Amino acid sequence: MTRMNTRPDDNSNRNWSAYEWDSHIGNTSPMRPVQPPSAQQPPASPRYPTQTYPLNQRPPDAYSRPAGYAPANYAQPDPYTDYDEFFYGRDTYVEKPRKRHGCGCGCGTFIALLLTVVLVFTMWPTLLPNNDIIRGTQIDQFRDWLSDTFGFDWPLPSQEEIEAIYNQETRADAGYLAEEPPTELLSMADAYHYYRNLLDSHAQSVYDALESGILAQDERITLPLGTTAQELQTCWQFVLYDHPGLFNLPDDAHVSYYSLAGSITMLEPSYKYDAATTEQLSAQFEQLALELPLLADTQAQTMQNICDYVADNTDYVNTDDDQYIDSVFVNGESVCAGYSKAVQYLALRHGIPCVYITGEAEDFLGTGGRHAWLAAYVDGEVRFYDPTWYDQRGFHATQFLGMNLVEISNDHSADYPSLLPR
Repeated sequence: MTRMNTRPDDNSNRNWSAYEWDSHIGNTSPMRPVQPPSAQQPPASPRYPTQTYPLNQRPPDAYSRPAGYAPANYAQPDPYTDYDEFFYGRDTYVEKPRKRHGCGCGCGTFIALLLTVVLVFTMWPTLLPNNDIIRGTQIDQFRDWLSDTFGFDWPLPSQEEIEAIYNQETRADAGYLAEEPPTELLSMADAYHYYRNLLDSHAQSVYDALESGILAQDERITLPLGTTAQELQTCWQFVLYDHPGLFNLPDDAHVSYYSLAGSITMLEPSYKYDAATTEQLSAQFEQLALELPLLADTQAQTMQNICDYVADNTDYVNTDDDQYIDSVFVNGESVCAGYSKAVQYLALRHGIPCVYITGEAEDFLGTGGRHAWLAAYVDGEVRFYDPTWYDQRGFHATQFLGMNLVEISNDHSADYPSLLPR
C-alpha cells in the first residue's frame, strides 16, 4: 500500500485507506490506517468495539468500553499489541500505537532495587530507631560471612562503632575523649601516642587511619563509619601532636574529604614532598639526631642541650613553611611550632618522653596570641618547656625551661588544660 505524503482533498473520497502523516500537529510518525466502514471486520477477541463512526464524528467516549460488551467479556488491552483510539488531525479518526517505555525485561526495576539495598546497607545505622535492635554478635557474624564468601569486607560497623555513632552528641561535648583520660606521662610509649590514648575507641580508630595513611603518604585515606567533621579535625591535630617527625604536609594542610549522611567516608590530603624526598629527609634528620652531642648525665641537662641547639641554629622568622621540623633542620627559620616540634623530635630520640602543647600565651609586654610549647617527663617528674621564648635573640632565658604546672600557667593557657601531663 502506498503511503501518502499529503492529506486527501476535502472533496475526495473519504473512504481512503493509507498511512497518513499528521502534519497538523507536527507529528512525523505514520499513523495506523483506518479501514472504511464497509471493510471493517469484527475483532477476533472482544478487545475493540465493532461500532464504526463517520470520519467527521467523534465517538461518545474514546476511552470507554464499547457498548454491547459486558465487563466480564471485555479484556484489558495488551500494551505491546493493542492500540489506543484517538482523534488525530483534521476530522480524521485514526488509531495510534501505544508508547512503550524501556525494553520490558525488568532491568530498570532490578537496578533500582540494587541501589536501594546499597543505600540501606550504607546508611542503616542512622535509619534504625534505637541501638537495641542492632546489638549482639549477628553483625560480626554477617561481616565474617561476607568476607569469607565474597572475599571483601563489607562496610558494616562493629558494635563499638555503632555505640559511638549513637553517642555522637555525648562524644562531641566531651571532645571525643575517653571518659577518664589518663594524663600521666611515664614512658616513651605513652609519649609516642599520648593524645591517642586520650581518645575514645571510635576516635582512636580514626586516629589510626590517619596515622597510617599520612605515614604512607596515601593519596586517599578511608575513615571508619560515623566519622564527623569535628572528630576528623580533632584526630588530625592529635596525630600531628604525637608525631613531630611528620613534616611532609603543607602548613595549611589542604584536605579534601567526602561525606555521606553526615559521616566523613574518606579524605585526600596533599603532601609537600614526594615519597622519595620524604624518605631522604627522614633519614637525614635521624642521622642528625644520632650524631649531635646532646646526651648528658641527667635528663634535665639533656633537655637544656637540645633547647640550646635549636635556639642557636634557628632564627624566629615567619615564612611560608614554618610549622614543621624541616623549617628548623633544613631552613634554620621557624616559629613556635617548628621550635617546639624540633625539640620534641630530638627529646624523643634521646629517651625523654615529650608532649606537644598548643594554646594561648602572653609575655610580660602584654603581647601574645597562638603559641606552642612542651611538657616532658624529666628525672621522674613532669616539667614544661618553651623553646621559643628560651631563644631571646642573643641570650637564653632559662626561666622558660623546666617549669612546673603553676609556673607555666601564669602566662600560658593550653587548648586542652585537662589533658596536660601531671
